[in-house]
Amino acid sequence: MDPSRRRFGGFRLAAFIFLVFSILPWARAVQAATIDIMLVYDTTATSWVASNGGMTAFSQDVVNRMNQAMQNSGVDITFRLVHSMSVAYTTQSSTTTPLSADLNALQAGTGPFAAVATARNTYGADLVSMLVDHGSAYGYVGIGYMLMDWSGHANYAHTVNAIRAVAIDHTLTHEVGHNLGAHHSKYQASDPGPNPNLDNQYSAGWYFTGTNGVKYHTIMAYDDDGYGSSYTEAPLFSTPLKTYQGVAAGHAIHGDNARLLRQTQDVVAAYRTGGSTEPTIPSAPVALAATNVTGTGFTANWSSVTGVTGYWLELSTSSAFTTKLYDGALGNITSQAVTGLSPSTTYYYRVRAYNDAGQSANSNVISATTSSQGGQSQYSRQVYVMYAGYFGRPPAPAGFDYYSNWMNMTGGNYLILVDDFFKSSESQALYGPLTTGQKITQVFRSLFARDPQSAGLSYWAGLVDSGRISVAEMAYTIAYNAAAADQAVLDAKIAAAQAFLEEFRRVQQTQPCAMDADYGRDFLAGIESQEDADFEIMFIDLTIALMCQ
Repeated sequence: MDPSRRRFGGFRLAAFIFLVFSILPWARAVQAATIDIMLVYDTTATSWVASNGGMTAFSQDVVNRMNQAMQNSGVDITFRLVHSMSVAYTTQSSTTTPLSADLNALQAGTGPFAAVATARNTYGADLVSMLVDHGSAYGYVGIGYMLMDWSGHANYAHTVNAIRAVAIDHTLTHEVGHNLGAHHSKYQASDPGPNPNLDNQYSAGWYFTGTNGVKYHTIMAYDDDGYGSSYTEAPLFSTPLKTYQGVAAGHAIHGDNARLLRQTQDVVAAYRTGGSTEPTIPSAPVALAATNVTGTGFTANWSSVTGVTGYWLELSTSSAFTTKLYDGALGNITSQAVTGLSPSTTYYYRVRAYNDAGQSANSNVISATTSSQGGQSQYSRQVYVMYAGYFGRPPAPAGFDYYSNWMNMTGGNYLILVDDFFKSSESQALYGPLTTGQKITQVFRSLFARDPQSAGLSYWAGLVDSGRISVAEMAYTIAYNAAAADQAVLDAKIAAAQAFLEEFRRVQQTQPCAMDADYGRDFLAGIESQEDADFEIMFIDLTIALMCQ
């Protein structure tokens, strides 16, 4: 991890710079404290953890390592995992951009995070930490609000962490340390401690060299001090009362975060009281018959179960599930669009419910056989091609049904489709201001996620400028004369568009929701391969939920 990329929350409360000494917390007896913590997984972290031990096991392992760090430091704090959950939110960060936007969204508790705020109260979580996956354990990997008031900041008890970094080191422990007021080393160049609004003296991490000659840093100090020295992590908070590799791991004046944690543990542990009782393993759901069966997919359905965090879906071509096409966690939903399947093939699915206590037994097994055409005839594919290649987005259910019916009634007369698209107001908005070359480039990007080659650009520009073909008809013609590599990209986009449409249709059955064309274009623009499509399809319910919120 590159800890020079770490940042703590910049929250300040200037009115509390000076305090009355008679109430300073180190005058009180220190008792053991239990701090309840809730872990939240965004869409990227939910996907990552499904292939890395599962949410329940990973969450408990993280908290166990936090508790080990407290024991190593001589701090009588026990972190208790009270809940873990997925949220319909995708990180806005990357390895080179901070996680501050994610942290602000988490703390605000609105939109997709309204459920997180509710769960915090339900489960009595003192602290809330979100895990995200930007693809690396390095770069910007953690951010947390710094405690700046001895009386606490219950509304700013949040952190955001890169899950791959959390999996291999004390990134989460570090950020939670900020929630309790612990700060970085005084002797690092970037964001040095101590905490200026609490003790302003000893709340700092520590650097030291062990008797083995290795340079170490405690949990709150960066592993690169910014002055040319690098350090190995010692798994404890700075404290002069503990040794590591034969040397004191802190200094009474310049590095004693353990002391600071003892002083703030009680106020943080009191942020939330009560909460729900410990969950029990949920009952098994009942798998229900598949709906919306086509040649390339169907919607898997199951009954709801009380007290669940989510459901785990298994899909196979074997009723014994000896091999699995899908085996992963979903959110708290009772149906899932399954796409990218083969026509005239029998598939099997079953479901388990899970929560913090564990997973239920398997449900009954449901079989679903895709049709030869699946209701998605060659004419329906033409509709997908035009929406994806010309408008750059998936169709909405109403538009798809309208044009599919027209194509079926006219025996596949695509000129009706092309003409309507070309004359539409959406076409004018998208293509009206562009030059011919820009229009052709946009079509190639929508269809194949690439720019046209210079020869192809000149060829199509000549046809369009001469009036022999419209841009809409050009999009259709290019799509049906694509080389294998381009065809593979287009197939992936259509698979993603089908999943988008099917989930959109399902949601519209229970709530009003209108198509957001720009949202749809952003969705398809990210599909450049079947791997991209498979990933987006896995979380299509979350994608539609965000559009419809």
